[in-house]
Amino acid sequence: MKYLSLEQILQFHTKIIKSTGGSDGVRDLGLIEQKQLLMDRNFMKEI
Repeated sequence: MKYLSLEQILQFHTKIIKSTGGSDGVRDLGLIEQKQLLMDRNFMKEI
């Protein structure tokens, strides 16, 4: 399984905001980074 990088997550976020409306930006970038790192670590445990 392949997970998205932080850059890809932020790109998708920007595209969704542009298509659906709302204010661009992330309230808590640290939380997104943490969750993305946890996904990577959990994946590596499975290998």
